[in-house]
Amino acid sequence: MMASMWDMVPLVRPEMRDCMDVVIQDAIRRAAIAFCEDTYIWEVDATAIQTAVDTPEYAVSVGVDQLPIMVSRVFNSHGQLIKSVTRREMDQANPGWTLAKGPSPLAWIQLSPSRIRFYPVPSTTETITLQVVVRPTSTATTIDQGIMDEYSEGIAAKAKAILGSMPHKAWTNYELVPFWEKQYQDYVRMAKMRLATGFTNTAHRVVPVRFGG
Repeated sequence: MMASMWDMVPLVRPEMRDCMDVVIQDAIRRAAIAFCEDTYIWEVDATAIQTAVDTPEYAVSVGVDQLPIMVSRVFNSHGQLIKSVTRREMDQANPGWTLAKGPSPLAWIQLSPSRIRFYPVPSTTETITLQVVVRPTSTATTIDQGIMDEYSEGIAAKAKAILGSMPHKAWTNYELVPFWEKQYQDYVRMAKMRLATGFTNTAHRVVPVRFGG
């Protein structure tokens, strides 16, 4: 379930009375992006990948107004977890790994936030599912409802710090910026502690979190 990020405007407005709504909204969006990048708290089910014969690399596709940060888990068509590895690990273990072919992926490599590679190169077709850590895009207006419910005060604090740091504005407030930044970092630590125990906020479920190569 998604929520409007602009619902956080009332949390920012009292300290930024002379600031236009559009400027506050931009700061909130930037703060929400920072929070997701700093915590990895927002995880979604990406669009399933249908492997193709002799095709090792695939794009990671997520929802509208979302950008992938990293792939967290990948599962084969039987629901079994596929292990993550790094290119360096594969080079050391098997120098010819890029040429190896097999019916089902045994491992995956994160090439970029939005691209992964399977080992061995698929020799048959298979549906692969994956879970991905995401953040809002630079034009997004919504964020996960669970994040709004539990971390909106922290995101609002970051937005205040962003606005308060702007030079030569009616709302510039360098003195309070460290205070707002500390508030934000407190929420970042809270989110990271929850992640460390296997809690992902988006789906309100407890799962083991395993970060990919």
